[in-house]
Amino acid sequence: MFRIEESTYQEICSQWPGVKAEELGFVKDWSKLISGLVYYSILNEKNASMQGAFCVCFSKRKGMEHVSNPPFFQNCGLVIKNPKANNYEKQSLTKRVLKSVSGFLNGFNWVNVSLPCKFTDVQPFIWDGFTVSPRYTYLLDISNEEAQLAKHFGKGLKNDLSNSSKYEIVFSDQLSEVVLQFLAVTSAEHRAEVEQKIWKNIMGASASDSHTITTTAHYQHYKGVVCVMQAGETGIYLFGNSDKNSPLALNSVALMKTIAILKSRGVTTLDFEGSMIPGIERYFRSFGGELTPYFNILKEPKLIKTAKFLKG
Repeated sequence: MFRIEESTYQEICSQWPGVKAEELGFVKDWSKLISGLVYYSILNEKNASMQGAFCVCFSKRKGMEHVSNPPFFQNCGLVIKNPKANNYEKQSLTKRVLKSVSGFLNGFNWVNVSLPCKFTDVQPFIWDGFTVSPRYTYLLDISNEEAQLAKHFGKGLKNDLSNSSKYEIVFSDQLSEVVLQFLAVTSAEHRAEVEQKIWKNIMGASASDSHTITTTAHYQHYKGVVCVMQAGETGIYLFGNSDKNSPLALNSVALMKTIAILKSRGVTTLDFEGSMIPGIERYFRSFGGELTPYFNILKEPKLIKTAKFLKG
């Protein structure tokens, strides 16, 4: 079986250099920017070799310890080394690792984490009594040429991009203070104070980070901004905003420019990083990506369950 030990970003990367291209949680050492974030190694008990890793964030909610995804991240960044070629052996190894992760998380009273899309075997968590529910994101294959991508766009998006192409739009890639404040309106202002601070830390460090692509589309005094982070061959949509009164779909224009940049870097997939809010889901769907489930793992304290029950 496997044991799970608290680790550091440096220790994990030294044993598994390629992990930096696997998940957003390992693009950089987020523990330096996100308070309460802890990295864990999944070790083979037979030889202490690394079989996987993940990260979670510890915080206090209602006076109780709460374990969650890192703020602003879709999942816990779980990665598993699985060299098996035989399907039975591959699935069995994955299940054993997930059983170990489930057992570890079950040691906490309040857990709310999600698994990356690639992990669909949630039986170990169900068997351990967690509440497991699907969430959704859109994965867009951007390996094709833009004309091929456009065949799957929604009619409204096609019209918006066609109309915008008639005007002179200026692009910039600077994460200036003005752009930061503009992104904060939709990304951080509605969050708790501690999460607003974390957001500022993440974005401040991203200003000079080669993994982060920030594209601003300017037309007259209007602008649309998209912020995407690269993890290997995947681009993860983090934040975006657009002037509501703009006559052009500047957010969509900025995203198409970002996709072109991602393609030039060898990125093949754009992950829209969760699509559970109806208005946002409709917009992301218009790009023609594949609706893809990922699973949320929930365990709540009895006090929280009782309060929910009494509320009806």
